[in-house]
Amino acid sequence: MGARYGRYATGARPGLVFVACRARALPSDHDPGCDHRYLGVGRTANLLGIHDDPRIVIDEIAGILVTLALVPPSVPALLTGFVLFRLLDISKPPPISTIDQRLGGGFGIVADDVVAGLGANLCLQLLFRWGGAFG
Repeated sequence: MGARYGRYATGARPGLVFVACRARALPSDHDPGCDHRYLGVGRTANLLGIHDDPRIVIDEIAGILVTLALVPPSVPALLTGFVLFRLLDISKPPPISTIDQRLGGGFGIVADDVVAGLGANLCLQLLFRWGGAFG
């Protein structure tokens, strides 16, 4: 990531650290980080006066958690997942680009990052399961 986009990864970086630590601390599939905090995101965006303000990071955290779900906890897998998620989140190819616009509000702010996470996770699963990467 260049300096231009580094400041926008403020939520993805802590999410990456959370997943890395969780892989060692919680052997179960239960994910305590997945809750419905998006309800306050729209209200916060309205108060800040900027839609999807960079200070709102729960969407980035949700996106990176989805990206790294069911991915083997290794440094290459985590770093590749982070890069894939950021690429999809920044470039917003369809359908990611339309999710936030169509859903709107806090749910839309979070949903576009979750969909970017799903796309990144699909790429990771293909690399891991069929490509033999991270093995």
